[in-house]
Amino acid sequence: MLLFFQDVMPYSAFNAEIGNLSSENNRLYGFLKKGGTVIWLGDVPFFYRIRCEKMKVDENSVRNKIGLLNSNFIKEKISFKKITEEEVCYRDIISNAYIPIDILNPSLSLPNILPIPIPTKYLGFLDISQVCYSNTLLNANETVFGKLVELSSLGKIKGIFEKSHRPHKIIRNIIPLNRITLNEQFCKGEYSGSWLTQIGEGYFVRLFDYGSEISEENIKDSIKLGIKIAELQ
Repeated sequence: MLLFFQDVMPYSAFNAEIGNLSSENNRLYGFLKKGGTVIWLGDVPFFYRIRCEKMKVDENSVRNKIGLLNSNFIKEKISFKKITEEEVCYRDIISNAYIPIDILNPSLSLPNILPIPIPTKYLGFLDISQVCYSNTLLNANETVFGKLVELSSLGKIKGIFEKSHRPHKIIRNIIPLNRITLNEQFCKGEYSGSWLTQIGEGYFVRLFDYGSEISEENIKDSIKLGIKIAELQ
């Protein structure tokens, strides 16, 4: 079982070429298909991916190059950080854009760095373009299945499915644990912030989408719940 926090995908868990991110040819899909369980706590899954590389770079030089990016959003979110004298980390995926690794090569002259557009759909079903980005915590209605999940956990996580912050539009592959009807400018229809889906023999489980309010007790209970789901196989 894997337990992921927040909206940053660890590179080691999704180590795939850009062309394979939306296909079945990546490590995470293989893990799920063979019977693995992923529990995701936090904000929007797959919105960022952190990459770390061993290379000697001049931090000021790289920051200046990042400053040349056309997108203010990309400049803010790339989060370049020098870990040691020979290692740097940064976000190489931001929303629907891939940042080429050459951005960190101080020998290159890059007057205009253009992010490469990538698909927004992952694992064959989860599409981050179908996520509603609410500025407030939304009230959600638990589904019958959501209530059964709570009962299976002896009520310790009671009430966690009554809120949502980044719900995904309900599609055929998603089994909702809660449901929200939205009629906003960019969010219309039925959404769910807590849900699960089956991939091969494994399960991808989305318990929370409001990471800042997750308690330590919720995390412990989520791990127990993930183990129970994994035991269903």
